[in-house]
Amino acid sequence: MSGIFQMRLGAMLSVLVGVLALALVALCAWSVNERYEALTSAQHAVALSNTDKRLFIALQAFRYERGDTSSALKMEPADATTITASVRNRRATVDGEVQAVLAATDLPLAGWPQASAKLKAAYDALVALRARADGELAKPVKARDAAVTSTFLPAMTAFMKTVEETSDLIEERVAEEDAEVGNYLFGRKMMWEVRSAYGQLALNILNVLVEKRGFTPAEVNEAGAIKARANAYWETAHDILKVVHALPALQSAVQGAESGYFSGTFATMQASALADLSAGKPSSIPYPEFRATLTPALDTISAAAAAFADGAIAIAEQQRAQAAFALIVFCGLMLLALVISVGGIFLVRTRVTRPIARITAAMEAVSGGDLAAEIPYSGRKDEIGEMPMRSRCSATGSRKPSECVKSASRPRPGPARIASRRWPRSQTVSTRRSARS
Repeated sequence: MSGIFQMRLGAMLSVLVGVLALALVALCAWSVNERYEALTSAQHAVALSNTDKRLFIALQAFRYERGDTSSALKMEPADATTITASVRNRRATVDGEVQAVLAATDLPLAGWPQASAKLKAAYDALVALRARADGELAKPVKARDAAVTSTFLPAMTAFMKTVEETSDLIEERVAEEDAEVGNYLFGRKMMWEVRSAYGQLALNILNVLVEKRGFTPAEVNEAGAIKARANAYWETAHDILKVVHALPALQSAVQGAESGYFSGTFATMQASALADLSAGKPSSIPYPEFRATLTPALDTISAAAAAFADGAIAIAEQQRAQAAFALIVFCGLMLLALVISVGGIFLVRTRVTRPIARITAAMEAVSGGDLAAEIPYSGRKDEIGEMPMRSRCSATGSRKPSECVKSASRPRPGPARIASRRWPRSQTVSTRRSARS
C-alpha cells in the first residue's frame, strides 16, 4: 500500500485512467456478451419454432390421411375413389414435412439425435403400413385381411404419438429459451388438442355412418368424454390468448374457429347426428354429406392452431432482429469505449505526465544555478502553464506575480547577458539584497 502513495503523480494518473478505461471496456464487453447470448437464444427459438410448425403441418395432414384410410378400408374400391385420391395428397404433405424435419441434423435441442432416430423409425413403420393398406384397398371388402383392417388405426396412432412427443420436446426447449414464444406454442398445442379431440369424435361418427348403425353405450360415453376434454382444451387456449400479445391474424383465426365449428351448418348437422347415434339408431345424414361438411369445419380449428404457430415464429423473428440490432449497437459502444480509453491514456501522457516530467527536469536545472535553462510549456493557460512562471519567480527572487509573468513571457537571455548580471564574488550578500531592493 505504501508503494502506491510513493508513485509519481503522472504514474498515478496513468494508472487511474487505465483502470477506468479497463472498467468501461469490461462493462461494454459484458453487455456485448449478454446481447450475443440473447441473439443466440432468439436464433434457437426461430429454428425450433419452424421445426415445430413442420411437425404440426405433418400431424394435421396425417390425421386426415389416417381417418380417410380407415374409412376407405370399410368401403368398396369403386366407392372410395375420391377418398383414396385425398389420401394420396395428404401423404405427400406428410412425407415432405417429415423428411424436412429429419434433415435438420443440427437442431439446437438436447437429445435431438435420439428423438430424430425415433421419429425416423416410426415414419419407416408408417410407410410399411401404408403399403399394406394400399394392398387391401385394391381388394373387395370381403376379400380384405381382417387383421389389417382391425389393427390399422392403432398402428397409425403410433406414428401420430411419436410426432406429438417430438413436438412436445421442441416446445419445452423453446419455452426455456423464450417464455413468450413458448406461450404461443403452448396455445398451438391446446388448439391442436381441440382439433384432435373433435377429429376423433368425427372419426367415430364417420365409422358408424359407413356401417349404418347407432352408437353402442360405450361409444356414447366416449363421445361425451371427448366433448368434455375438447371444451377444456378450448378454454385453456382462450386463456392463453388473453396472456400473449395476440396478433390480429391470430384473433381472426380463433373467431373463425368459433363461427366455423361451434355454430352454423356443421354444428347443426353434427348435433343432429349425435342425437340419433346416441339413441342407438342410424343417422339419416349420408356419409358423403357429413364428410364434406366436416372437413372445412375442422379446418377452422386447424387454422387457429396454425395461427398460434405462425405467431410464435413471428415473435421469435422479431426478437432475433431486436437482439441482432442490440448486439451491433453494443459492439459499436465497445469500440467507442476502446477509442476513448486509448485517447484518455494518450491525453494524460501528452498533456499532463510528460509536461510535468519536463518542467521538473528544468526546475532542477534552475535550482542548480543554471538560470539559462528554459522551462517549457510557459505559454499554456492552465495549471501546467503556471508552473514555469512560479519556477521563474523562484529563480529571480521576485514575489510579484506580474513580474513573474513578464519574466516568464519575455525572451530568454543569452549566456552573455546572464554573465553580465552575475554579482562579483567580492560583494557581500547584504549588498546584493540592497541592490535588488
